[in-house]
Amino acid sequence: MRDVFPEGAAFPIVGLKGSPSSLKVLNEIAPRFRRVPESEKLCRQLLDRLQFLHDSVAPLDAFDPLKKSYVEVMARFVKLLRRKPLLLRLASSQTLVFVIRELQLKLTDVARRLDLAYKAEMIQWEYQWDNDCAEQYAKLNELVTSATERMLVSEFRGGKKLQEVLMTLNSGMKWKGQSPEMLALKQVTFSRVSGYSNQTGLRMFDWFIPIDDVEDENETIERGRLGDVYRGSWIYHGERSKVVVKRLLPEVSSDLDDAFLRQLELWSSLPDHENILKLYGGSHVSKRQFYVCEYAQYGNLAEFLENEKHSGLYWQLFQQVAKGIKFLHSNKTVHGALKCNNILVGDKCTAKLADFRFCTVHTLATGLGLMTAKAKIKSVRWDPKEVLEELDESGPRHESDIYSLGMCMIEAKTHMIPFGMDDDEEVFGKILSGQRHERPEGLSDAEWDFISRLCDPDLSRRPTLKEVLDEIETFAAKEAAEMRLADFSMSRPQIVSHSSNDTPKPTKQTQQSSVCSSCTESSDDSQQSCRCCGFPLKMSDGNITRHSFATYVKSHTKDEVLQRLYDVALTLQDIREQGIVHANVIPGNIRIGRDGCAQLVGFEFSKTLDELASGAVPKREDGVRYLAPECLSGKNPSFESDVYSLAMCAVYALSREPPWGLLTTDEESKLQILSLHAIPDKPAVVSDAEWKLVKRMCTYGPADRMIIADVVCCLARLVSSASPEVPGWRLEPDLVKYQEADGALISRTPLVSRHLAQWKDAVVAVVKPEEGFFTMGRSFHSVADLWYSLKHPAIQQLYGAYDEKGMVFVCENAERGEMSSHLGSNLTDSDVWKVLLDAALALHYMHCRGIVHGDIGLHNILVTADGRGKLSGFFLSSQQDGAHPRQCSPEDEPTTEEEWRPLACSRGHHADYSSDVYWLGRCIIDAIGGELMPSKEIPSASAKCARCSMGQLPSQPESFTVEEWRLVSDMCQGDIEMREVADRLARIAAVNAVVSSRLKNISTSLPSDARQKTQGMMFAKLRQYEEEDMKRQQSDDYDDYLDCDEDCNSNAQTINSIEQHLAYAANEMFGGDNFVTALVEYDSKTWNISAVPPTHLKTPSVTWRKCLYRWALDHESIVEIKADEISQGGFATVWLGKWFGAPVALKRLSKRDQGQSLREEANLWFRVRHPHIVGLFDLSW
Repeated sequence: MRDVFPEGAAFPIVGLKGSPSSLKVLNEIAPRFRRVPESEKLCRQLLDRLQFLHDSVAPLDAFDPLKKSYVEVMARFVKLLRRKPLLLRLASSQTLVFVIRELQLKLTDVARRLDLAYKAEMIQWEYQWDNDCAEQYAKLNELVTSATERMLVSEFRGGKKLQEVLMTLNSGMKWKGQSPEMLALKQVTFSRVSGYSNQTGLRMFDWFIPIDDVEDENETIERGRLGDVYRGSWIYHGERSKVVVKRLLPEVSSDLDDAFLRQLELWSSLPDHENILKLYGGSHVSKRQFYVCEYAQYGNLAEFLENEKHSGLYWQLFQQVAKGIKFLHSNKTVHGALKCNNILVGDKCTAKLADFRFCTVHTLATGLGLMTAKAKIKSVRWDPKEVLEELDESGPRHESDIYSLGMCMIEAKTHMIPFGMDDDEEVFGKILSGQRHERPEGLSDAEWDFISRLCDPDLSRRPTLKEVLDEIETFAAKEAAEMRLADFSMSRPQIVSHSSNDTPKPTKQTQQSSVCSSCTESSDDSQQSCRCCGFPLKMSDGNITRHSFATYVKSHTKDEVLQRLYDVALTLQDIREQGIVHANVIPGNIRIGRDGCAQLVGFEFSKTLDELASGAVPKREDGVRYLAPECLSGKNPSFESDVYSLAMCAVYALSREPPWGLLTTDEESKLQILSLHAIPDKPAVVSDAEWKLVKRMCTYGPADRMIIADVVCCLARLVSSASPEVPGWRLEPDLVKYQEADGALISRTPLVSRHLAQWKDAVVAVVKPEEGFFTMGRSFHSVADLWYSLKHPAIQQLYGAYDEKGMVFVCENAERGEMSSHLGSNLTDSDVWKVLLDAALALHYMHCRGIVHGDIGLHNILVTADGRGKLSGFFLSSQQDGAHPRQCSPEDEPTTEEEWRPLACSRGHHADYSSDVYWLGRCIIDAIGGELMPSKEIPSASAKCARCSMGQLPSQPESFTVEEWRLVSDMCQGDIEMREVADRLARIAAVNAVVSSRLKNISTSLPSDARQKTQGMMFAKLRQYEEEDMKRQQSDDYDDYLDCDEDCNSNAQTINSIEQHLAYAANEMFGGDNFVTALVEYDSKTWNISAVPPTHLKTPSVTWRKCLYRWALDHESIVEIKADEISQGGFATVWLGKWFGAPVALKRLSKRDQGQSLREEANLWFRVRHPHIVGLFDLSW
């Protein structure tokens, strides 16, 4: 039944995230006007009309065209009000005016058909239109002219985004019909911003299209390896045209902008031709590069010819394709990516070529060798041997297009991609070995002979393009004649005669069976999936079969099978936390990955809870043996039904037979479940403990079943009792080589000695416990477990350890040794602060993990060859109460309750987070003051607790600035968390680096306290910028409906970097001639630096749950991403960023990649540790 609402009632607004109610949306629109204050009156008029029409539209049927138009207007209006920087609002101001007027006219049409068009509330907007547009300019002029260049520029995350906005502003200056005042404002602003940001030489292109001028339809019409194709519309000089938009995937939209730019310039430079798709323009600087071309209403060639009534146009269309190729070749252009998806059919059934040479963009953007890239991309099926064999980047030739044309003919005739279901690697090998495609049905000998010559592996034997056109012309003429004859025959009366004695003779049906390629059991050919394991019967992919769960079960022990069931349970737990019901947990949807772990696939039936609540799910006809009773009764799947299905998978895996056995039919098993509330009999090979778990998972009532978290815990116990895990850190002692008898001694402390050694052909540090370690009551295994679990750029990485031939820890080598050896020597002030910052970031990471270091001192802060700090010395580290427990080695069962407890001082206090903060503050005093305070000795029972050791701090030393000493005072005498320490240290280190470099370049005489004063001035500027940004953001929040915001693909947090603010501050302070005067007159009170800046780092929750992957840490909120990517691969983009405040590389995979593939890669990568291999710190998916 269709939804009909009473007058005045709310109804859902489809098109906005979550389909919120109309009344809720109407109430929330007005507060969004603060995002576009210059256009408030224009928007207010539209909102008033929406409110006026609401009650009249509400009673209409949900599918009524008037109601659908009203809902569309409201959804587009909300998306129009998303947050945008001021400079972008100026650049796209005319587009906003056009869209609002367009929405107003749509509402006028709705009102006219409701007989409300002449109401005063509906016509008021037209009288106010010109005045409201004039006010838009007046407010924009006020806002833009009063904003500094820094404020205009600082709203953008990276130079690439700023370039895009400047191009948008340049395009906005060409808008026809705008007022001379608006044009002048755009021109002046363009000059201001481009000069300030050093973008005066930025190239401008006539074909550039701002992204806000293009609107996509919600649904893609094609998904390719390069990107997604949408139907859409394009606003150009006050008119909207239907177009096709292709947005490249993020991994193709690389920093190789020149590659994409060359293709756009090439395409736009070609003269118009009827068989070439017309390019309107695009953008090479957008986050996802895109181009806009003419709309081809009949889609791609393969889809067009699948329609039987078009099959008679086969050769005539390929004749047009060949003409298009001839035109490209005559313009010295090779298509290079010819396949049916890139041949579109437009008006009057005209074939049009598209996407030529865009394969070059993909090849360049992959960052892989050409052979590897070709093996991975789908176009390998259309590429000839010579293209796949080339090792340079010369690209395809004219003869290559001839080959691809023949493969397109095969594709169009078979209605399948070339080589069918063979995987890409097999196809790659076939083409290189010279194998030809099988002959499709429906081709005459002459036609197949012609196509075979086009696809000859030897390019010298392929026909020329002229010969191709001549032969196709012959086939096309014959085809056209046959169509005319068929049309003539169809127009004549048809006489059909038959005898009255004729009776229909039914064809005898022979029931055939198919053998499952996974478990080798037979099933009816009419079934889609195997009745035993649920594997798809039509699946022919040998690679999938080799890694199927059914194959694994037959060749591995029960203990190993239990481990794989544990993997699946963890995956179900993970998707449950995301609110997703799998709804198809069967053995056929369990795969074994390269890392040996089980992967859960087959998410085509999966639904979120919201989707399940909104309506019924289609009834399943297959996999009956694995469906829960409530699903067999027609109810929707649930988390509980997933648990039931997992139990049935366990029955199959442990007994190697499907639930209820092979002799019981699906109908019989269904009857026993629903009528008798029965469960399968206990297999003989299943233990009592295992069967008890299965029974609790498959009770008839969903409410009585175990939840998946409890299943995970029970399976964990079964797995751990069956196969104890060897610690990941255990090394072979013989792999560690010493140059001397006891290794080259680096340093020695009361707890450990450090030596140089070699391990797997790499220089490493070897740490050996000393006598002091054994007096502290800690075990070797507990230290190894804790240290091995720590992975952070500022922590000395542990590669492994052994205790067979002495106790040895093999770890990362810090070439410049302990920081204590550098006091007053070869480290500059800025270098010292950088090392101290690294130590603080490492401590922040440990505290987020719930770990107290317990031995902070300059002897445990190491310095690498490039001047970075590494925190070491985890022999007294301990887990805080309430933090998640670590996974420990099996032999490391604590011998006493005291073994993992923090050390206690004589007055009863324990070392905790605050003691780490205190001792780091003492380290700063020692490092900056240039000499050690009397506390370097090994921490004893009476000296380590911060609260017990705390005394009166000395007065501020001359080597400290006001800001630096304030931080040290807070650390040693106040209650301050490590996240704030790390954030303030980061600011101090960054400011000191800028101050040092700038003061070096000043030749005039400076006061003795120039560094302190300059730092104070810099901090005051930073505070000023932060207050300006804060005021701007307080009245401007993000859209609640995030589906319209391009920056919402990632869960990572992005913030303005302090480096950007420092660059602005340095330009303002050092750019003029008055710096020295300002320095002399400086007074810290007038510069107001007393306020403590806001902390950007966040401390995540340390709540813990069992998880298969040790790298799966939930710390998305503390990841920062810088705007411009630094590298591009075939499957991912690499960005510079920060993780727990430390500089890292962030690798973001394509959205289309399956999460399981990502987890599989991470599971392999995380376990690999070596000095010459880039380490994986963390991953979220």
